[in-house]
Amino acid sequence: MQEAANLGREVFPSPQQQGNIIHHASNVLCAWRVIIDMKKYEVLKVFEGDQYFPFSQPVGIEMLVSCIHPSYLVPFLLCAEFAYTYTSELGVEPSEIPDYAFQLSVPFKFPGDEDFCWYNQVSNTISINEHRCILTHTNIYYYEKKFNPFEYRLMQPAVLKKGKLFRSLHEGLLNKLRQHISISLTAHEKKVIMLYTKGYKLKAVAGEMGTTEGTERARNNTILKKVKEILGFKFTTIVDLADFFHQNQILQV
Repeated sequence: MQEAANLGREVFPSPQQQGNIIHHASNVLCAWRVIIDMKKYEVLKVFEGDQYFPFSQPVGIEMLVSCIHPSYLVPFLLCAEFAYTYTSELGVEPSEIPDYAFQLSVPFKFPGDEDFCWYNQVSNTISINEHRCILTHTNIYYYEKKFNPFEYRLMQPAVLKKGKLFRSLHEGLLNKLRQHISISLTAHEKKVIMLYTKGYKLKAVAGEMGTTEGTERARNNTILKKVKEILGFKFTTIVDLADFFHQNQILQV
């Protein structure tokens, strides 16, 4: 994404319009707020002396990403691909850029937080280049609730237009998750999940696979660990995972 930002020259909006976007961000009631500069790959204050900047000084984007709950890092990075391409993928005209925002709930633990919390991150574009790649944008963080490690929550990115839902990117994220899961799981592991979606029990699965119940228990644990790395959540049982896969059509047959 940084390479794409450095390929073209800044073309929109005008300095005055950029100032208006930053001024708006400066007056929003929120938990935290920052400016992301993709060309410098830095996280900056919205204005000097801003008390809602979560760090003591400007930092690299890696520092911001390190504040995300590790279980949700992969889903966040998948969503970030949408965040930096939606303007071109949706055919947004440069003059309309200020009307749009990218929204995503993310579990962060900022330096001022005692523990991880869910924040609604709303990103507004400040400037783009001639290829419609986002160069700078604001991130405004609104507190939602404390993070519960036993609650599963699939990230649901969305594009807002003038503050209202314009396009849900939930299905697009699911497609990316399907691709990652399909690559990560073996053919046998996929077959096992499909058997559980059909109502098979452990003994029946072992019989179908020609193995022992002990082998299938070990395989189930491997599947749960692999999926956790992708979805950011470890399902309690393989049956829970299979139900989720079935409801969201994660494995296409």
